[in-house]
Amino acid sequence: LEMRGCRVEPHVTAHNAAMSAMAQGARWQDALPLLSQMQGLRVRADTVSYNTCINACGRGGRWRDAFAVLLEMRRHQIEANVRTLNSAIS
Repeated sequence: LEMRGCRVEPHVTAHNAAMSAMAQGARWQDALPLLSQMQGLRVRADTVSYNTCINACGRGGRWRDAFAVLLEMRRHQIEANVRTLNSAIS
């Protein structure tokens, strides 16, 4: 996602919106790297970021990747909620 080229400052909301669109299309292969890119751009991923990425993985049938994202969320001390757990088990 090239936001700076469009003069858009990277922000968690923009990343979450992009990942949401990816999740709708089960495009887990695009959502996973975007979540990783956020750290490099110094954009702090939040619960919505992780939930959306887990959802994208789930929709794509990638439960192992969804579980890995859940573990990463915990490692970064981002609090899971009911939506997180529902996304992880669906």
